Amino acid sequence: MYDKIITPILSAKCYQCHSAIKKKGNLRLQTIDLIMKGGKSGPGIKSGDASHSELMKRILLDIQDEKRMPPKGKKQLSNEEVRVLYWWIQNGTSSSTTIMEVKKNDTILAFLSNAKVKEEPTLNLPPIKKVDSLLLVKLKNAKWEIHAISKGSPYLDVSAISFSSLTNETLLTINGIASNIAWLHLGNTQINDQAMQIISKCANLLKLNLSYTTISSASVPEIKKLNKLQFLNLINTSLDDNGLRQLCMMPGLKKIYCWNSLVSKQAVEECRKKYPGITIDNGENNIVKP
Repeated sequence: MYDKIITPILSAKCYQCHSAIKKKGNLRLQTIDLIMKGGKSGPGIKSGDASHSELMKRILLDIQDEKRMPPKGKKQLSNEEVRVLYWWIQNGTSSSTTIMEVKKNDTILAFLSNAKVKEEPTLNLPPIKKVDSLLLVKLKNAKWEIHAISKGSPYLDVSAISFSSLTNETLLTINGIASNIAWLHLGNTQINDQAMQIISKCANLLKLNLSYTTISSASVPEIKKLNKLQFLNLINTSLDDNGLRQLCMMPGLKKIYCWNSLVSKQAVEECRKKYPGITIDNGENNIVKP
């Protein structure tokens, strides 16, 4: 839920004033740790107490108040977004609770019905057979979250968001569905560079999230085998300048997320100029556009 709902809300409505390049009130909101740390006014949130959380107090101020977040003139949060943030804080600010666990809640259900919670790549994939239903059941029982990209589609959104103990060895279990995976979320797991030898077999992969893992630029040669890849998340990994330059050569890639990595601002600016067709988000994107 944090990755698929909370982060997109904060990114769209808050990062313009609270990111790496602009830290209004010395507050950054790009990770849970940074939100907890807060800024000049103290911690941003109090888990389990939304009403006394500084973030919610500022969001709920009158639009004319100079302390209002977002301030007057900036894109405001919708009522549904405010309710979701309030619910998330009130219920413990978990980074591991899945959408499946909370989607029956009225607040979350209303948000999911009215908001786009994913940045969806354009699907332009060849016809393919559906995965055997018994295999899907087996994988779901092993903590994988697996859903069809759309009703009736043979292409899958596969996530280890509830599987933080995932290792290279247990990752092998997706081999049987590799060709059907269009979106793959492996953030906050125990995989390393060797895992890319498995992931690179996902020939129809459009979106890959490797954030908060020990993945480094050593994985780039395998990543480059994913010739349909459009979106790549390498936040909080060991991607470096050379790795970024190599990734930018991928013809289909549209967006790379690389906050808190080893990538320098200079390399980002260099690649933005050289590869204008790729958006490189290093936490400053809401201020500087490629």
